[in-house]
Amino acid sequence: MLKKLFNKTKTQSRTNNKSDVSQDETLYDNAVFAWIAPEYLQHQKGERWYLVAGIVAAIFIFVAILQGNWTMALAIIAFGAVYYYIQNYHPPKEIEIKISEIGVKVGHKTYPFSHIKAFWLHYNPPFIKTLNIRVDKGHYYADLSIQLNNQDPVQLRQFLCSQISEWEGKDEAFLDILLRLFRL
Repeated sequence: MLKKLFNKTKTQSRTNNKSDVSQDETLYDNAVFAWIAPEYLQHQKGERWYLVAGIVAAIFIFVAILQGNWTMALAIIAFGAVYYYIQNYHPPKEIEIKISEIGVKVGHKTYPFSHIKAFWLHYNPPFIKTLNIRVDKGHYYADLSIQLNNQDPVQLRQFLCSQISEWEGKDEAFLDILLRLFRL
């Protein structure tokens, strides 16, 4: 008897959650801004890039073997193989970005404005066109970088300033600069 009651309550809870989710989805779908963007930028690499990367990896492997650090040598080989596989066989997915009156939707994930602490834009075409948001995840913050593609950064900034605070003067992260420079 208790089992039936528990299962009935559980089922009602699931259906209530589904209606809440579909209502939220509808609110996010009433977008002020919407566009399609890649998950991340994939830089084009030529034969010279792979040659230089191979030489650098070979030097690191050689030094690791000389020091008797076989684990490091194997890790470098594994990292190189995984990187090559991902770059050549798993291109970035195209995801839908929507910014509505209640928050930001990136793919299937939603970020209400109440959970977004700040935003900042990096705009230096043709290389850098990103919207960055800092999301409160409870015990930590996560920074999300969204490619703008052909969105007008001025209009986007004006709208976002009316919803959340802007982190003015925020520089591009050092790691992002390195990744762009080395085309990783």
